[in-house]
Amino acid sequence: LGLAAIAVLAVAGFFFWRSTTAPTFVERDSILIADFANTTGDPVFDDALKQAVSVQLQQTPFVTLVPDQSVQRTLRLMARPVDEPLTSALARDLCQRVGAKATVEGSIAPLGSSYVIAIGVHNCETGASIAQTQVQAASKEEVLTQVGAALTSLRKGLGESLASIQKYDVPITEATTASIEALKAYGEAGRLRQTRGDEAAIPYYEKAIQLDPDFALAYAKLGVLSSNVGRLEQARTHTQKAYDLRDRVSEYERLYITWSHATRVLNDPALARTTLEMMTTAYPRDFTARNNLGVLLMGQARYEAALTEYLAAAGIAPGEPLPLSNAAYALLFLGRYDEGIAMIGRALAARPNPSLALSLALLRWVAAAVRGDARADEYETAARQLATPTQFMFAESNLAAWEGRLKDYSAILEQLRVQVRASPDAGALQGLDAAETITMAVLQRGPWVNRLKALASLPDLPPQGVSQIAAALAIVGEFDTVRRLLPRVARSDMDDPQQAQPAVVSRALAAAAEGRTSDAATLLETYIAKAPRAMDLHYYLGLVRERGGLLEEAIASYTVATTAVNIVGPSPAVMSAKLALGLLLKKTGDTAGANAQFDDLLKQWSKADADFEMLRTVKANR
Repeated sequence: LGLAAIAVLAVAGFFFWRSTTAPTFVERDSILIADFANTTGDPVFDDALKQAVSVQLQQTPFVTLVPDQSVQRTLRLMARPVDEPLTSALARDLCQRVGAKATVEGSIAPLGSSYVIAIGVHNCETGASIAQTQVQAASKEEVLTQVGAALTSLRKGLGESLASIQKYDVPITEATTASIEALKAYGEAGRLRQTRGDEAAIPYYEKAIQLDPDFALAYAKLGVLSSNVGRLEQARTHTQKAYDLRDRVSEYERLYITWSHATRVLNDPALARTTLEMMTTAYPRDFTARNNLGVLLMGQARYEAALTEYLAAAGIAPGEPLPLSNAAYALLFLGRYDEGIAMIGRALAARPNPSLALSLALLRWVAAAVRGDARADEYETAARQLATPTQFMFAESNLAAWEGRLKDYSAILEQLRVQVRASPDAGALQGLDAAETITMAVLQRGPWVNRLKALASLPDLPPQGVSQIAAALAIVGEFDTVRRLLPRVARSDMDDPQQAQPAVVSRALAAAAEGRTSDAATLLETYIAKAPRAMDLHYYLGLVRERGGLLEEAIASYTVATTAVNIVGPSPAVMSAKLALGLLLKKTGDTAGANAQFDDLLKQWSKADADFEMLRTVKANR
């Protein structure tokens, strides 16, 4: 009986000791930030205070923040609205589901004319307090300053060293804005971006900088979002403004802005890479820096190095689909098809947002169809389930052109026109007509060439349209019309690949037609050196070299272009390169090599229209 009593007392003592000892918090543990409980009746504190906490904690490498994307994805898995407020109870549930350690929970309440602000860090499994503090603000204008003071106190309570706090402790009002109204707009923008996309968020970031013209972070986000939606000039302007104000942000955001400026304004990949490497060193648990470094390396065609960074990012955040998605692209670009397809499966299993899921599903289907994979039908079914009819038909039209089914291609575009006519986008119909004219002129010639020339005479063509039409005219040999367009082509934005690449092609082929093949080759080689992923441009380099009598060099260029389908997709330039390579190999006496190219095309075009001109050429030469 005595031994039993001692045992009972020992067990009781163990549980008492556990319940009264603060839960441990280890450096770089993950935390999830809940929405503030706001009982002031003033909605200006909604979003703003959570954003203040996020920015303040983002700057310290001592903790790792659960990304908003993970929160949104987990809410979808729970069949809950992605914009549902994160109460303390919901935040703790999410915290456990994403594998984080603790939640940061705050409240603000009125006290006469002042405000009481309480912030605590809680173990998300037990709810036990890890650290907590309470401050008082004498006025609304003082709230952000006091929130910053509370967070500095919390960081000490979590165990962060004084040296780290001193190094990474830019006050909230300097790191963000002194205007709580501007910070509220900034927070609303971030929430809308996660739930409704970039376009919906832009007006709120614009509102934030209207309220505070020196709000550096808002300019930085506007730069990113403007770039994402294709407004490149605005992206450069906003990014430059953020860079000018970079001393008003935390160390983390300063590095982020420096990287964005190097990428979007200076076009300095060396500086961009150095900055990202500094971020990965200072913030080793930040998967986004690793992922962005991978994106930079991909742009330089350093696919193995990019894959290493993507896998490192996935190791830091195994539940995040974006690094897995990017790793899939890297594997496909490396020609590691089976691994790439498997990685797409992993990324889809991580439940990405609908837009990314659709991109991955379409990529998998198209890659399988181009390769002749027996699973292509299975992947097509999966893609159909995710895509709208319009999105699916765009992918379907590309495959039809790749397979020489030009009647099907035109029929699909006619279906797309029906969809577009019902939309409010007045320019979409013109864009479809132009796309069909360009594609059919290049692949089938005939009366389509006259339609292409008529298209070139339209006065209100957008810059992208001008450069693409000029390139198509150069490919089909209509150089008189090309020369009339060249002054307009010269105004192309060379930082926008959709303008720059066709502009370079039209200028190079026009120069070659005048006998300046060396100048033409230099134009193409210079651009390819700057954008090595533009492997389809090697086809045009081959045309230029063949015209200049450099046949071995032309064969080498054509060969590179024939391997580009994993990178540029089912591009007409790739199959044109196969045909050009076969014809040139036959011309130089390599019949076996020529027939290998022709047989590959006959397999690709097994379902092609009987009158498909490129197929007729193959049959005449095989």
